[in-house]
Amino acid sequence: MNHATTGPDLRNERLRRGTTQAALAARLGVTPPRLSHVENSVRVTPRFAARYLAALDLPDPADELVELAVRELTAALQAVKSD
Repeated sequence: MNHATTGPDLRNERLRRGTTQAALAARLGVTPPRLSHVENSVRVTPRFAARYLAALDLPDPADELVELAVRELTAALQAVKSD
C-alpha cells in the first residue's frame, strides 16, 4: 500500500491481509474499540498509519506460540519413541 491516509484505507489493507481487528489491536497496544474508531476515521495521522502498517507485517504472537508448542510436543514424542 503506497499511501494510506484514511481509516477505511487502513481497514481495507488489514482485511486484504486477513488480519483480525483484535489481533492488530493487540500488536498496536490499543483496544479493539479504539482501533475500530480509527478505522472509521476520515483522517489518520501519518505516524499512526505507519505504525498500523508496520504492525500488519508482524507475525501473530498466537501463531508463534502454537508453532513453539508443536515443536516442543514433537521433540517430547520423539524422546519417548527413542526410549
